[in-house]
Amino acid sequence: MHFKIKWWQLIPYEIAVLSFGIIIGSYWHYFFVDFLYLFLLLLLICGGYVIYVFAGQIDASKND
Repeated sequence: MHFKIKWWQLIPYEIAVLSFGIIIGSYWHYFFVDFLYLFLLLLLICGGYVIYVFAGQIDASKND
């Protein structure tokens, strides 16, 4: 499978995920407060992985 996406195509997806997270976090905050550090660790690991993967797809020599 070959996957290429431009950075601006991810903006609607990221807004949707952020909005979903805010809704869940504000509604069930009493449940998730016990797992705050776990979710922070997951954010750092998964966010770092996504940045690593998408940075590997950057091709500076090609202008479209």
